[in-house]
Amino acid sequence: MSTNAYNKTLERFRSAAERIRQGRERGIDPATQGKQTGGIMKRMAKVREQYEEPKQSNPMSTVLDYYTELKTQREKLQEERNLQEPHADTPATTLMPTANEAYVAREALARIESSDNYKAMGKVIDNPNSMYHGDRAYGRYQVMGRNIADWSKQALGKSVSKEEFLASPSIQDAIVEWKLSLEKEKHGTWEDAVAVWFSGNPVEGNTAKDVTSGIDVPKYLQNFRNAYNSIASELLDTADASPTAEAGDQGIMKRRVR
Repeated sequence: MSTNAYNKTLERFRSAAERIRQGRERGIDPATQGKQTGGIMKRMAKVREQYEEPKQSNPMSTVLDYYTELKTQREKLQEERNLQEPHADTPATTLMPTANEAYVAREALARIESSDNYKAMGKVIDNPNSMYHGDRAYGRYQVMGRNIADWSKQALGKSVSKEEFLASPSIQDAIVEWKLSLEKEKHGTWEDAVAVWFSGNPVEGNTAKDVTSGIDVPKYLQNFRNAYNSIASELLDTADASPTAEAGDQGIMKRRVR
């Protein structure tokens, strides 16, 4: 069948359909639809096959499709990985799993309190409304002076002076890890323990602010999470090395809210 004949046949079918729509001609009886249309439809299919371009496989197209699929899979994997890994410009909301949570929590606290300085000393608190009026913070974790004797007695079995505390990194580490672990056991999470450390109360509904630095509990916790996840990630990358904490840039938290 020529192209011209095909077009004429197609036009006849269209005209018949229009006449049926306008009611000027009876449509196909459903009971005999197959008999009435079968032959025509088969012939029309053969005509289409004659004029349609045959599909040919293109080797280059196949290669491009393959690499496009690989790229898509790689991008999906990267997106999933990005959701799991903390970024410096993306605030962390959860703590990464780690084998030694107490150690990582302690090291994170050191970063945000004193940038890892065992000899750090805060300014004397001159706020008359503070329960620590006239006191100051000591050491790597900025422990308030009046807490040192009591906490060391509970953690170590003996009281130490402020001078002994400041001179001994091991004493500072032991006391603070004991205190954080105690608060975590009491309140349920490391964030709660750190919120108690900073303000005296756990996380829920806690928006207390340090009047000197202007940092509130949510911001302090975000700093803690970022430091915690950074340290946990470093430990994963250097699993066979001795874990050490790097200096942070959060500065010294010189006062407590409580």
